[in-house]
Amino acid sequence: MANEQMSERDVSQPVVYQIRLKGHLGQQRMDWFEGLTITLEDDGNTLLTGTAIDQAALHGLLKKVRDLGMPLLLVNRVNLHQVDTPIVKPVIRGEIMKKIMKWFRRAIIGIAVLVCGLISYAVLTALRTEHSVGFQTIQITDADGHPFVVGVWYPTQEKTKPTMLGVVLMDVARNAPISGHDLPLVVISHGNGGGPASHADLALALANAGYVVAAPMHSGDNYADQSAVGSASWLGRRTRELHATIDYMLKDWQGHDRINPERIGAFGFSAGGFTILTAVGAQPDLGIIAKHCTESPEFVCDLLRSVDSPLLNADLTTMENDFLPDLRIKAAVVAAPGLGFTMVPNGLDNVRLPIQLWSAEGDINVPYATNTRLIHEALGSWVEFHSVAGAGHFSFLIPCGLLAPPEICSDQGQFDRKAFHQDMNASVISFFEKNMKDPQGE
Repeated sequence: MANEQMSERDVSQPVVYQIRLKGHLGQQRMDWFEGLTITLEDDGNTLLTGTAIDQAALHGLLKKVRDLGMPLLLVNRVNLHQVDTPIVKPVIRGEIMKKIMKWFRRAIIGIAVLVCGLISYAVLTALRTEHSVGFQTIQITDADGHPFVVGVWYPTQEKTKPTMLGVVLMDVARNAPISGHDLPLVVISHGNGGGPASHADLALALANAGYVVAAPMHSGDNYADQSAVGSASWLGRRTRELHATIDYMLKDWQGHDRINPERIGAFGFSAGGFTILTAVGAQPDLGIIAKHCTESPEFVCDLLRSVDSPLLNADLTTMENDFLPDLRIKAAVVAAPGLGFTMVPNGLDNVRLPIQLWSAEGDINVPYATNTRLIHEALGSWVEFHSVAGAGHFSFLIPCGLLAPPEICSDQGQFDRKAFHQDMNASVISFFEKNMKDPQGE
């Protein structure tokens, strides 16, 4: 009769059994015990070594032994803490590897499901428009030979699909042919450390309404490269890049003949607001920066100190910063403009075009009192002013998706950035429609 030695099972370890049969197992029967190690012993017996996940599995093995008709000599559960045989150790290692691979496969499946879910969510929440919008990125060069990238949105008839721009997913037709004639052009200047995607929702809304939109990524002042920030040429270069963008769009862009040169507008946020104001005639006194940062420090002062900027030296601030107005711009929208304190008392005297000015009531980065208020008061009747309750400085940036950095995505209280942008974008389009009419009546 078989000698069955079984100890209480340790559920944390594989259960390895040794089953000894009298006689050698024939080759034709070995496949009955697939997964077990079969050893034909010198004494004429057969040793089966392997695992059983529970008693039912063990009984299944013993039933196969019974069906063979070979006498059963031993059923022994191996004590894993005393294992020291070359037969059992590989079995244990194999079972451990099976468990590892099992959990690895489960982890891979879980990760795949999560990734698919995130991709599905991102696709479902991609920025979309009622009408098809084309998109492309181009590289141009300013008058000083500095290359920079420009994102371009425009009307098209082509089918759209989800397309990434930085961390923003847009439903656009990449490099599609342009649709329409006598289209108005709007150039967008992003803030410090931004890029073409910073106001992609506005760009899409404008293109959906029949505009061509060009958003330069200011060289040396963008999310990937901050090397020019605070340099003597920093602010002047931004303005020159805006001029170069308009030049290129009217002369060299593939759809230049579709743009109406009499209907050009501009939008700028933060440092981009400063850029737009200097592009439409503002003449800031950069010598004020050093004194202001000593008496009334704010975010821009900390930024300049962090890069040991020469702009904090009043004697050096006129270098490389000639701001020339671009008379082709007929209307401008400016949100939370930085360095507003450099434009008073007389720096805005030459700005004589309609300005839509936006301010966030909770802006601690670009304080209203030393920036937007001064601009508002200086421009007087030229301004259509909007003060946004509950908004912070970064509330003017595109509503955030899954991949956007949290430091620019957190709004105060219950402020609804997405709803605000729907209203703001509509207001911006209405402002341009009102103030950029073709003088020829087209």
